[in-house]
Amino acid sequence: MNGDNVKTVILIILVITGLLLTVILWYGSPRYEETDLIVEDPFFFEEPRDGIYAIFPARIVLPLSGEEYLLCRRGTDKYGELWELILSCLQENYFTEEKNGFLPEHPLAIIYFDPPFPWEVIANAAEQADISVERMQFFINDNDGEMFLLLQGAHEDGTHEELVLKTAEDHFLPEIQNLIAAMIDEDNPRYHLLTDALFADGDQSVPGEVRIEGDIYLPAEDYLLQAHLTLVREQIRTDEMLKAVFVNEKLARKIEEADGTLIFTDGEKGLRISDYVEYTAPRLEKGMAAYSYARAIQKANEYLCYYGGWPKDLYLVHMLAGNNSRATPQQGETSYYVGWSFYADGLPIMGSPGRTEIRFNDQGLYYYKRSLYRPSDFSTKKVTAAAATEAVAKAFEYYYVEETDVSTPVKLRDIYPAYKAADALDGNEVRAYPVWVVRINDATVYLDLADLTLSGRSEHDEYF
Repeated sequence: MNGDNVKTVILIILVITGLLLTVILWYGSPRYEETDLIVEDPFFFEEPRDGIYAIFPARIVLPLSGEEYLLCRRGTDKYGELWELILSCLQENYFTEEKNGFLPEHPLAIIYFDPPFPWEVIANAAEQADISVERMQFFINDNDGEMFLLLQGAHEDGTHEELVLKTAEDHFLPEIQNLIAAMIDEDNPRYHLLTDALFADGDQSVPGEVRIEGDIYLPAEDYLLQAHLTLVREQIRTDEMLKAVFVNEKLARKIEEADGTLIFTDGEKGLRISDYVEYTAPRLEKGMAAYSYARAIQKANEYLCYYGGWPKDLYLVHMLAGNNSRATPQQGETSYYVGWSFYADGLPIMGSPGRTEIRFNDQGLYYYKRSLYRPSDFSTKKVTAAAATEAVAKAFEYYYVEETDVSTPVKLRDIYPAYKAADALDGNEVRAYPVWVVRINDATVYLDLADLTLSGRSEHDEYF
């Protein structure tokens, strides 16, 4: 065999060896120590809700005779039943626009949304689809049974509109009317609509000019609440949370602090577990494009369900775009700030326990914080609330302790009862007490429900 033949044989052997090594690299089994690096399918706590169940009304008001009202709040049995009937009515009827703007005189129900309700999730929405509804009113024409719907809200471009829709006689109407009649028979508390007459006589405890912003309903009779509510710490499913957050949880470094707090990080994302779960992904903070309002609500729905689930009695209460108090973004605003609060017996739980908040943009979720405390047991003892009008006057006294300029008109934005988390009983329980929440301009004043002593003050809007 001459030299050329030897070279040819050697080249053939090298080519075959190279091909064999390539096949092994591509299709061979990973070494034992590499098997831990295999990435599993994404883990989700639960599937997102149907979009129509992402936002619930802040309250449903039912007008009665004599300027009295029934008030249904989030988290009560009749509230849920009534809203289900209303949703069925909206989804299964076809509404057309009433060009003449005609409406009967008295509404059957007034529904307030905060955040606004994306009308496009209603199956039969047509040209009105992009409106975000802040208030919805139902009317019935007694002459022919036609149902009218007044929508008040804003479009994606920020313009506000009042839209009158109508539909033929609806088969849900008798069920809605029967439910309302049952609520009246159950002797539920009556409410009055607060008017400027409260301040017309120049109440000395309320210096300066006061303007009432929006519709505020006050109890027309004595109001009783449980003396306290206990919040119990849930058991965190750490392994599942790690799977939901990290692409490969085995690569996350674990740090345990002296107080038992657990911190996990893979260099790009961080997860902190103590009395709350907190997730951060700083590299995603800069967004590129804005979502439509309905799409932003759906993304919030997805993130909440994927990263911990959506428990019963947790309601979406807060939706901001950018750093502004708007639900829909303007030019250049690409981040969304969303909050949920637990409700107990129709009342919100104020303070960090019971609250969940997230921040996201089109790049993804970059901040998530969820309290691990949930409503559990009520006290068997009840307390009688001080009159709401007295609470308003007392709140202004506390407000003007720090606000010295009485020449600028102030806005009374809302007053309602709530539970406010206070002292921790031990590591697993927190107690919340009933308070009056009075919102004046951008401040929130908390007063003990019975004796009206100051329970706290915040200089920014709390979730409500």
